[in-house]
Amino acid sequence: MRQKSKDYLKVLSKISFAIFQGILVLFVGLIISFIFFNMAITSPYLNKYPGLVDPAIIDKMIEDFGMNDPIIIQFGKYLHHFFYGSWGESYIVLPGEITYWMKTIVPKTIETMIIPLLIGLIGIKLGKIWVKKRNKLIGLIIKIFTIIGLAMPIFFMATIMQMEYRHDLPILFYSEPGLPFSPRITGFPLFDSILDGNWTLAASILEHGVLPVMTLSFITTALIIKQTQTNLEHNSRDTTFVSNSLTAGKLFGILFTLILLIEVIFNRKGFGYYFLVSIYVGDFLFINGCFFMIIMLFSVTIVLANLIPLIYKFLRNKAPKKIKLIRKNIHSKIQIYRERVYNIIESFKGRDNASPPQSDPKIQIEKRDKAKPITELKKYVITTLKNPFTLVGLVLLIFLIFISAIPQLFTPYSLKEITPPYFPPGGIPYDPPSSSHPLGTTQYGYDVLARILYGIQNALVFGIIVTLIGLVFGAAFGYLAGTSHRYVHNGIIGLMVMFFIIPGLALLMILKPLQEFKIYTDIMIIGFLLIISFTGIIANTIRCGSNSVNTIIKYFPLEMCFGIMLYQMLGFLGLADMTTANLGITFYYGRGVLSAYNWAVVWPGMYIFVISLSLILLHEGLEAPIAQREVLTTSAISS
Repeated sequence: MRQKSKDYLKVLSKISFAIFQGILVLFVGLIISFIFFNMAITSPYLNKYPGLVDPAIIDKMIEDFGMNDPIIIQFGKYLHHFFYGSWGESYIVLPGEITYWMKTIVPKTIETMIIPLLIGLIGIKLGKIWVKKRNKLIGLIIKIFTIIGLAMPIFFMATIMQMEYRHDLPILFYSEPGLPFSPRITGFPLFDSILDGNWTLAASILEHGVLPVMTLSFITTALIIKQTQTNLEHNSRDTTFVSNSLTAGKLFGILFTLILLIEVIFNRKGFGYYFLVSIYVGDFLFINGCFFMIIMLFSVTIVLANLIPLIYKFLRNKAPKKIKLIRKNIHSKIQIYRERVYNIIESFKGRDNASPPQSDPKIQIEKRDKAKPITELKKYVITTLKNPFTLVGLVLLIFLIFISAIPQLFTPYSLKEITPPYFPPGGIPYDPPSSSHPLGTTQYGYDVLARILYGIQNALVFGIIVTLIGLVFGAAFGYLAGTSHRYVHNGIIGLMVMFFIIPGLALLMILKPLQEFKIYTDIMIIGFLLIISFTGIIANTIRCGSNSVNTIIKYFPLEMCFGIMLYQMLGFLGLADMTTANLGITFYYGRGVLSAYNWAVVWPGMYIFVISLSLILLHEGLEAPIAQREVLTTSAISS
């Protein structure tokens, strides 16, 4: 009885700590948003008055809002406004109380995301199948599906689907314009329309959601498959609150990016859509309200990421003893049959007194550690080069490097001639493919082929720079976290979690106007995000006893792909440096004329996909390091 009470107290203490961690994340997020709020170029309240404003009115407004108070008092008022829901009024994006509009637009975003997330949960099962049957056909199919899903730029896939289904399905808006919305009951338009019996509106919402759901489901499923496979390979049975939070933070940022792009592409006026609009028009109060909402959602995500595994583990441990005994017997029989099969195979080989291989991963890791690191690395490189995924990835990457390193062989145009502020005299915008323009022209009459060649060069150079930044600093932090006491490890990883409070794309969107859309801002921020990723990867590798060099080789192309993809997304949103040949910008140029001049979209989008595909193929071709494979095999058998 006493032991049972101790178990309950232990679980309650962990639940309390998980909730405390969520509150801490919320508080830190509010500090960050307060800093951004005070970094506004002009007073956020000037948006209330169009045109010239009497200085006396400005001074009075600043005084009324306490902007002359000491910083501590300002922060106290800031917290007061947050917890009381008085987030101010928007005068540009959606005139009226910001808290009211958040209650209106956030449910739309949740409805857009909920079905793809439920479908994506299939990825957990598929990820386990991939790990256990990686050398069989089913494992290969799942692997190829995941590679394509991860490499596919969501804005390219969604745009192609719009072009393909524009005659069959609605490709814009949340529902048919002009249909009256049902009275607010739950706050979710689809559920409210069903509860109200407004079947016309419900059918319209579902019909307009087909393409967004298909796109999000495909990419979300691939993402969850990959995350499941990564967790199993990294022996995630010993996960902690900070490691769970780090993973949850990364996934939160990715999902935020996906939903924002979907809402922009399909003109679904939800949270992500209006967040981007508020940045375009400089509505700082609305931006701050969006920050509040992001921080709250992130805090809830962190709490749930820790509570759900904790409660699941507790209930699993409290299973009846009979069930546990059955599982134990099944595992014992599997081990016995495994030994018999091994002995039969060895007897056919003519070996006497054969004994089964040692299943204890610790002993196998000890044997591996005796091998020379250089010899082990050499074997690793030779083995991975024989992998067909590695070979295909290398071929694609070499092809991309070749055509982008010497673009003059393929086009007469220089970089200066296909980027602003230069505008070709007599250039014809969106001219069809011809002998002078093999892939046609895009906006301002720029040659599409030339922009693709210089765009590939721009993407690869950018990707290498930001990945090296992430690797150098991430290796230092990761080594410190991996080799130090667990308190130091948890402190470093916990700090990295805090940096995920504002998703990477949101951070880039906020800082771009302040930095006049210069490319060095992208390098700094995306490089910083990769520092966080490499820190977690290297720290986990060291604590698992794996080879750090092999892990770095394996994850370098994946992180490079992540950096390049984020950079292209900025171009697609029109927030990148327009004086560069960013492929996302080229895609952005042609998207508005998709139906009439599809070459201006298809070619740049396809090459963004090829760049990502080559890097992810390389990542998947670089097999898991030896120690991870040993742990993986053992964990797969024991489960």
